[in-house]
Amino acid sequence: NMEDEPPIHISQLAMMGGRGTSNEEEDDGHDEVMAVARTDGSVVLMQLGTEYLAKFTAKLTATSVTDEKEDDDTVLSKDTGDNDNDDSPSSTTIRVESKLEKQEITSLPTFSSEEDGDYDEMVEQSSASSSSSSSPPQDQTPFEILTQFTPHQSTITALLLEKEFLYTAGQDSTDIRIWQIPENLLQEEKSDDPKMMIPLKSLSNAHTGTITSLHPLSLDSSQDDPTLLLSTASDGSFAIWDLGTGGDLVFSCTLEDPETLEPVSITCADVDRDILYLGLSTGHVVGYRAKDIIEHASMGDSCPIPNCRFVAHDTSKERFSGGGVTAIRAAGDGTIGRNRSGMTSKLLLTGGSDGLVKQWEILGSESSSKLEHWPRMASQRMQRRAHLFKGHLEGPVSALACLKGVGEAAQKFLSAGADGTVRAWNPSTGTELFRMDGFEEVITSLCMKQDLLITNGMEEYVCIHDFDVTDSEIEDGYEIEEW
Repeated sequence: NMEDEPPIHISQLAMMGGRGTSNEEEDDGHDEVMAVARTDGSVVLMQLGTEYLAKFTAKLTATSVTDEKEDDDTVLSKDTGDNDNDDSPSSTTIRVESKLEKQEITSLPTFSSEEDGDYDEMVEQSSASSSSSSSPPQDQTPFEILTQFTPHQSTITALLLEKEFLYTAGQDSTDIRIWQIPENLLQEEKSDDPKMMIPLKSLSNAHTGTITSLHPLSLDSSQDDPTLLLSTASDGSFAIWDLGTGGDLVFSCTLEDPETLEPVSITCADVDRDILYLGLSTGHVVGYRAKDIIEHASMGDSCPIPNCRFVAHDTSKERFSGGGVTAIRAAGDGTIGRNRSGMTSKLLLTGGSDGLVKQWEILGSESSSKLEHWPRMASQRMQRRAHLFKGHLEGPVSALACLKGVGEAAQKFLSAGADGTVRAWNPSTGTELFRMDGFEEVITSLCMKQDLLITNGMEEYVCIHDFDVTDSEIEDGYEIEEW
């Protein structure tokens, strides 16, 4: 019964080149491309626009398939029983698929600030008053679906959009699937040629649990273009794949608790060039240098000794047990940077099941592969940086985001929590700059690009927040009915 199917929500978001930098980068024309993954296993590749409201409605399509082509898609079968060439009944199979189509909105709603109304009502009112013309206002760039397809048959749990490739992982498989984005899809000039994603390879035999994250990884700190892929899974395993050879498995292992020797779940991960950080359910953070893992690969499948390992969040209290480190984000160069003695420092943000966000300085040296974290004790302080950020007290921190580099945009970072809020923080003072409320689900994706913040957490909606607002616009304010 199609009515019994659960609603389709947004599970993951990824932006092309959206690793978070505040420096001016070369514009390849594709920096506004975003991948939207959904709980039904589908992915929509979109070109971002500037429309105030945009809505895409699912349309069901049905196509007949032969027995040889039948797969795990939603199918309806009916035995006809009139096959003259066989005593057994024949079978007619119909595949039912959902495809998004844009619902044109050519006029905006007239809710005033005193009226009550939610986003659904605003879209419905706008749709009802739309004219037959499909042209957007002249001062707005429309959102555009570049392509959509279904790489998995259940919720997509990890998503990576890197150059002309898309990497996906879902609950229905322990494999990583690599897709190539066709050239005609990213061309500025419109083309009538088919825009189908090209399946390249499935990476397998590294994980037995749900894959939780995918990240590009460099072999050393001087490498600008990552040649490796890091994947992590809930069973405590992590793997490194060689993208230069099309995805050959370089190394994989499963982390164990040093005391119990039982596998430890990897709840989150992030990468800072050649350094990978793993957040664990025990509250620990484990750090590795990529080159040390590669050197260890020839010695077997046991995990190498970490370059750093420390307790980031306390899980001893019953209220916070079972969560540990729930979000992690590499935040760029630290307060030391790189000095004459060869010492380097990097910033690392962690969020825990205790609702706390913490900032760490990771110290390294060119003469040693060892990494040290700071502060090491509660009584110690960081230089020109705050360590502890309190705000999400009603549940775990679910996502972190920051802009790496210099400038005003890099002087804050964002955190999302199970309390339904996104909070912006001053990393130097530890003060909360502002808070965004009203999210209806746990936010799993915070994508930052210059003045844009893109999130899920609103069921089937993708929320795009534009912070490029002038002081005069802030002072004047606006009424929705003015749009």
